[in-house]
Amino acid sequence: MDSVLGDDLTLPVDINGSCRLPDSLDAGDYSTDSMTAPSFPDKMSPIKALTMKDYENQITALKKENFNLKLRIYFMEERMQQKCDDSTEDIFKTNIELKVELESMKRELAEKQELLVSASKALESLAGRESGEPHRLREQAQREMDSLRDAFNRRIADLEQSLRTAEEEVEKMAAIAEQEKLKNINMEKQLQDLSPSSTFPPFPSPVQDLQQALQEKDNIIEQLKITLKNQEAEIHQKRSADQQTDGPSADGVKQLSDLIAKKDQELDVSFS
Repeated sequence: MDSVLGDDLTLPVDINGSCRLPDSLDAGDYSTDSMTAPSFPDKMSPIKALTMKDYENQITALKKENFNLKLRIYFMEERMQQKCDDSTEDIFKTNIELKVELESMKRELAEKQELLVSASKALESLAGRESGEPHRLREQAQREMDSLRDAFNRRIADLEQSLRTAEEEVEKMAAIAEQEKLKNINMEKQLQDLSPSSTFPPFPSPVQDLQQALQEKDNIIEQLKITLKNQEAEIHQKRSADQQTDGPSADGVKQLSDLIAKKDQELDVSFS
């Protein structure tokens, strides 16, 4: 705000050089009703010519209007600083450009005011000479001043509309950020509820069931392999014993065949 009001001696300035307005000052005291063009009761007519006093009154009114504009800009910037967030960098850039443009227009207005003062003095000095020429010049100066005031009022209205649009964008982005924050909180809560450290036992997933079943199958297969090795060793011992005798009896061969078939059947069931 110092960049906007730094060169205006009509505003209060503290020891640090920054503009500080009274706490009792409110943006409502400077509404759009106070921004209308000042009325001049002594505005010249085709009969009555404006004097130096009239021009000074007009310049004073323009200064007052300029002061009101600066106050409105101050409150707009203050409000934008309160509402803007880090995620609104583009809006900040747009507002800065608008502020720079406003500052340039205010300087141009001050230069025009100085030119009007010089013109009024020149017209006052020519008042005693030809009556037609000063009157024409005064009318021309008045028209230029009215046209300049209207142009500035239109431009300021456009800038105010741009600022309002920027504020709406900031509010929308703040609402979206709040929604995302709530979503993140809900997701974190759900993750905490589903975590192993939760008081509720986790639901078994199909993958875990399959892994457990495969582990049980592997254990059964391993046990069957061990049993098969033991049976094979026992069969080998019996065959060796039969070979040492006259030959294996029919009952011994049948018993061994039944044992091998049983083990093969157990293996088939465990793999199915």
